[in-house]
Amino acid sequence: LSMTIAASPSLFPVVEAWLSVAMRSMAGLAGLTGVPLLQALGATAKAGDLPLPLGFPLKLGGVGSIDAFIQESEKSLATHVGLFSLTSAVMFIGSIKGLNKHSTAREGNYMGMVATALGILSVLMSPGFHSAHLRFFATFLAAAGVGYSVATNVKMEDMPQLVAGFHSFVGLAAVFAGFASYFNPLSGYTVMKALETSIGIAIGSLTFTGSVVAAGKLHELIPGKPIVLPQRWLLNAAALAGSAVMTGFFLNPATFASSYGTACLLANTALWGFLGVNMVLPIGGADMPVVVSLLNAFSGLATSAAGFMLSNDLLTISGALIASSGTLLSDIMCRGINRSMGNVLLGGFGTDGSSAAAGPGAKGRQDVSEVSAMGFVGMLFGAKKVVIVPGYGLAVARCQQKLAEIVALLRKHNVTVHFAIHPVAGR
Repeated sequence: LSMTIAASPSLFPVVEAWLSVAMRSMAGLAGLTGVPLLQALGATAKAGDLPLPLGFPLKLGGVGSIDAFIQESEKSLATHVGLFSLTSAVMFIGSIKGLNKHSTAREGNYMGMVATALGILSVLMSPGFHSAHLRFFATFLAAAGVGYSVATNVKMEDMPQLVAGFHSFVGLAAVFAGFASYFNPLSGYTVMKALETSIGIAIGSLTFTGSVVAAGKLHELIPGKPIVLPQRWLLNAAALAGSAVMTGFFLNPATFASSYGTACLLANTALWGFLGVNMVLPIGGADMPVVVSLLNAFSGLATSAAGFMLSNDLLTISGALIASSGTLLSDIMCRGINRSMGNVLLGGFGTDGSSAAAGPGAKGRQDVSEVSAMGFVGMLFGAKKVVIVPGYGLAVARCQQKLAEIVALLRKHNVTVHFAIHPVAGR
């Protein structure tokens, strides 16, 4: 069966480039899978013969071999990859902007999904990615299945620990990316690359362990009260000093070129993992929303570090967006509870004056005004303006629909109703 396609001559080189790269990809898969069809296509690609029943011969104009042609086509594809990466980065910025308002939040979410899809597509189109497609899709589909199952089954009131758990995966991915970059025999390893690897693994390890502890506290697998290790500041200082020593050893070319480099990286990973645990354990459950926001910023730093290690501009840009937005949100939340960012970062949580300090002797208003249900109804209908501040209790009670009915009834009686978001509890 022969088919003729009426197309502009300028389209032929583009079609040739895509088909050639696709055939080279399948040629790379041929040895991995042993599929006869792929082996035949691989032989066809290597021979430089592209007999396709499209009504015109696809000739390799301007190049002498299939290898040279594919090199040229991969250069063209690199331009497309850069375009997709840039578009994805810009759409991530637009997504964050859309999430600033309720009226555009849905569109912001959709834009973020499209940006993520473009980012994945840019990876699949990257030159040199040929034989990794099978492994990528196997891992991608398995992870997507797990993520979808968890996200659809989690309760709304369990969302904070879900977010903290997802942050831990970002940190773990940064650690794996660091070790993969170090073990990659094809990349020339330099002192600067070694420094990027050390920093990326350190941030990733801290993000991973800190997020796991935060999720455990929120899910009550770990007691929510502050847990303070004896001499915790001395332990933190010792861990930081040990990490500096291990990093200094690792930056020596003679070290990272030998098996001692792996030992230094493993030791550094363990030290920063301990720092993540010791950072979150002393924090009380009431302060955990601020901690999750800070861990979000750390996960952005881990993503940027992975971008540097993998020479991926999109990861670097998106990680910087996450880190900056997470830091700004943390600052807003800290100001909402009359705390400074410095107080938070220097350990102002837990027993140092936060939730653990609140007790029978705590200063402040001790009087409580009670009102009956009927008295509260009278207050609502007698008011001109009502401001509702939803909190965690509303989610646990699952009374959003009932609250919507009350709001509709109040507005029907000419009562102005507004919703407010607490800078900490409302998030």
